[in-house]
Amino acid sequence: MAASMKTWNQSLGTTVFATGTKAHHTITVNFGTGGKDASEWDGLYKTNKLYVNKRHFYSPSYMLTVLQAMSGHKVSAPKTATDKATYEKYYMGFWEATITHELGHSLGLDHTPYQDDIMYAQSGSSSNSIKYSWTSSKAGNGTVAALTNVLSTRDVNRAKLTKLLGYW
Repeated sequence: MAASMKTWNQSLGTTVFATGTKAHHTITVNFGTGGKDASEWDGLYKTNKLYVNKRHFYSPSYMLTVLQAMSGHKVSAPKTATDKATYEKYYMGFWEATITHELGHSLGLDHTPYQDDIMYAQSGSSSNSIKYSWTSSKAGNGTVAALTNVLSTRDVNRAKLTKLLGYW
């Protein structure tokens, strides 16, 4: 959570997110189950509540599934120390990026088709959004924000626009 808040705060040049207390907060963060079969979402933001899919977060094989889906190649469990370190980097980056993505929703941002945006979603039809529609992803600058927890210029500019519009 701290890394995700820091990502937005540094990128926007202001303190948008700060750690609160049980009595004084604007967003609560909890684990959720991800729907009936646990695959419906990794993170979810709804009405000042941010959820992380507990089943995916604690599943040793889930990150392998994510990496395989993103790369299009079979991915096996890490065996060497180097492989384990790489896996850990992707694991932490993925969950930090998931929380950063959900915090983006709290700023009023919707999904985009660009893989280098933290607000990326695979298709516009699955985002419950009537604002945008797309059926294929766009590469952007070639990075995958979902594994790096890095905001694109587009993410930052859109967040600045939502501030100007009075969303936050």
